[in-house]
Amino acid sequence: MKALLALATLILISGSCWAEGTKFSVKTTEARNTIQFVSDAPLERIVGRTDEGSGEITLDLSDIAGSASGTIRVPLGKLDTGLSLRNEHMRQNHLETGKYPEVVFRIREFISADPPAIIGGGSASTLIKGELELHGVKKDYEILGQLNYDPLTGILNARYHWPISLKEHQIARPDFLFMKLSDTQEISVDIDFSR
Repeated sequence: MKALLALATLILISGSCWAEGTKFSVKTTEARNTIQFVSDAPLERIVGRTDEGSGEITLDLSDIAGSASGTIRVPLGKLDTGLSLRNEHMRQNHLETGKYPEVVFRIREFISADPPAIIGGGSASTLIKGELELHGVKKDYEILGQLNYDPLTGILNARYHWPISLKEHQIARPDFLFMKLSDTQEISVDIDFSR
């Protein structure tokens, strides 16, 4: 009987901990993290990507649309477009990584989640609200995406995709022979977090 009471107490305590929110950190080893931008210009499609990022997110997996917070940081000097000369020009002349070394996304809240809970595992389509700080300019975004949680490994995977405007972030649009970008860039993230 005492063992049963102890088990019930442990379940109640762990349940209340989940209700308060769990902190997940960006997984850096054995992770499949990908952060990328895609520019579909009339003459060329350019993809820049990195697998480096850091940060954390705190949320309640039993009520995803409840309060949440977090910050994700990506070093812009690690973005790779596949050509070293293009990388150098992009970093120095457009992203100005010496002055603005990273992009920061601050999570404000999960506006909605379907289903509303994935504490037992599974996937939820979510709408997240946050602030993107890029090139010294902060702009609010509402972004559709998906959270996937595996309770056996404790891994929370986040996949989000949204457009940004270079002009709105005061980034000069490259437009020369070996690098032509559209003003709109499609950003996508696929990040693993662990407890």
